Amino acid sequence: MLKPCPDSPNCYKTSISYNKKIMQAKNAVSEMGGKIVDSNNDYIHALFTSMFFKFVDDFELKLTENHLHIRSSSRAGYYDFGANKRRINQFIGLVDNKISRV
Repeated sequence: MLKPCPDSPNCYKTSISYNKKIMQAKNAVSEMGGKIVDSNNDYIHALFTSMFFKFVDDFELKLTENHLHIRSSSRAGYYDFGANKRRINQFIGLVDNKISRV
């Protein structure tokens, strides 16, 4: 399982129903500009770097049975202005779009 988010608002975590292969998730992460630094059959760890200040955020996915657990967290600072929640929502939108095209 993914570790919980801290009390600070610079982290977002959720889970969605998902019965596809982890490869679809990898493709979506890459399409979003993430750099995958670790992965296996049920886990992905990617890094996203902000364009302006070059802050690095961790993006993790864990596939368990028919659920995909998603966590995005800033490494620096206390507040992320909703960037991690937007990233997860973008990922979910991409994955939903890919599933509907299959």
